[in-house]
Amino acid sequence: MKSTDFMDKDVFALDERIGKIKEIEVDPQDYNVTHLEVELDKDVAEYVLGVKKGGVRNMLNVSALEKGTGMWTEDGLHLKVAKDQLHRYLKPAVRNSGNEEDSISDLKIVKILSPVPKENEFRFYIGIDQNTGKTAEDLETFAEKLEEIDFDSVKFHFQRNDFQEWVEYTVGDDVLAKEISQINKQLFDEDLREKLVMTVKARIARLKLLHGELIPSNKL
Repeated sequence: MKSTDFMDKDVFALDERIGKIKEIEVDPQDYNVTHLEVELDKDVAEYVLGVKKGGVRNMLNVSALEKGTGMWTEDGLHLKVAKDQLHRYLKPAVRNSGNEEDSISDLKIVKILSPVPKENEFRFYIGIDQNTGKTAEDLETFAEKLEEIDFDSVKFHFQRNDFQEWVEYTVGDDVLAKEISQINKQLFDEDLREKLVMTVKARIARLKLLHGELIPSNKL
């Protein structure tokens, strides 16, 4: 078969469809696959990456095929891998797009995901001089606190741009800060909370994948 014959073929994980092949390169000398991109189905992207959207492309580690983990059939590529283990074989499809996220260094990813000094932790208030006593030392605890904190605190900080300022100038993630700034300020109560939490969690998931880390399912 030609490499083009594999385009848009389904990809399965233990017989469960997870997406389709969108790009593939085959070495003409020995017919080994050298590059393979899979477009994940929406539910799979959310389960594996914590991203609530379809059309997410990831590169499949071709060593999975070389080790017998993958098998080609007429209906597509079958992976002998459970869906909750897919992160071991996937990584973001990086292109020379000029996107800051495409070229972010491992060092910067580590800095962004690391705890900040105690004096720089985010402190949640519900008003001027009304400290809740809740703090966040890194993006993961920040997302956790956003889920549980009184909504008056979420509203207070969001209206003052406190979240994006802490993320940009203390955590050092201008990409996430921009994404938070773009959230619709007219969203009502729990819709706003959910949007904030999902924005932060999705960014954490993308950074961990770029860094090649395993993402515990309880963190998505």
